[in-house]
Amino acid sequence: MIATTNPGGVGHRWVKRRYVRPDPADVDGLLPQPGQVWRPRPSLDRPAPLTRCFLPATLEDNPALLERDPGYRHRLRMIANRGLRRALEVGDWDAIDVVEGALWQPEWLDLGRVQAAPPSQRRVLAVDPSDGDEGGDAYGVAVCSLGQDRHGYVEFSAGWAMSPHQLAVATVQLYHDLRCDRVAVEKNHGGKWIPALIKTVDRSTPVSTVWASEGKRTRAEPVAALFEPDQDYPTGRCHIVGRQDQLEGELTSYTGLPGETSPNLLDAMVWACTQLGLAPASGGVGRFDGRVAAQTQIWKPA
Repeated sequence: MIATTNPGGVGHRWVKRRYVRPDPADVDGLLPQPGQVWRPRPSLDRPAPLTRCFLPATLEDNPALLERDPGYRHRLRMIANRGLRRALEVGDWDAIDVVEGALWQPEWLDLGRVQAAPPSQRRVLAVDPSDGDEGGDAYGVAVCSLGQDRHGYVEFSAGWAMSPHQLAVATVQLYHDLRCDRVAVEKNHGGKWIPALIKTVDRSTPVSTVWASEGKRTRAEPVAALFEPDQDYPTGRCHIVGRQDQLEGELTSYTGLPGETSPNLLDAMVWACTQLGLAPASGGVGRFDGRVAAQTQIWKPA
């Protein structure tokens, strides 16, 4: 199989780890260099892996493109994002991982990464509903736990493209599989009908609706600060469990600038962390019976 792609976009981190710069855990010996054929280390789910090879290419390797479209390079250099500009012009797969103004940095996620979450005190499943755009953006889903060490752990994230009923069924299934304590749903987009649908699947599932009264960046900044290492917390206070490429791609590329694509997985993770009390929510926040009450309505069965 031969595949071609550019750096950036959905799947960037997956492609980079699989071909461009493999995870050291997948390799016996030294990391393979560009043009070198290599075979990943066998595992239980992949006992006989196939060989791989990464062949880098730049604009100079495609003179026919520049002849056909002389203004192509000029348009690349007009891209405002310096990392994306360098990635597309010279094929630098590392440049796009560092986005100017992004709330999360890749090194924070790598420094705080854990392979398994410790015993937890609470676990929240958060759903960021689709905006219903013509592009058909997915529902963002995240499960975060509060460990006994008072650190946060992002255990699961996904983008679900499914019907409302399928979403409710999948949400209830995930709630039980991961032994969550609560489901949180953003009220602005679907908060009225998603809890009702969940109750038709399982009336015992507790659901909270949360109201997004401020901008996404304002909500995200306190949670991003939890991932940043400091003197008291050298690996941060919130950690990614395993590797979650799609979520990590959203985190490390989101700046909150006007016109930026709405990151659903990021928003779901922010809701989950805020519901756990890991980060203070802005506007109308108080404490009630030891729980964070940030413009939150508890859904109760009739």
